Amino acid sequence: MIEKNHPHLSVRAQCRLLSISRSSFYRKAQGETATNLALMPERYGHLFPSPDHQKAMAQVEAKLLA
Repeated sequence: MIEKNHPHLSVRAQCRLLSISRSSFYRKAQGETATNLALMPERYGHLFPSPDHQKAMAQVEAKLLA
């Protein structure tokens, strides 16, 4: 985890040590759009045909859209 007010390491140095860009530290992740989440089962359902997996995915999608 990067600390903005670290006493010895700047944010730049911490990002370099973790091999991440500084912009990824400052930018908030956007996540998936509702449209993409709705299309995922249609696009990728054939890859995960198990009913148990489909049930788990439905629960995850419901939580993400809530």
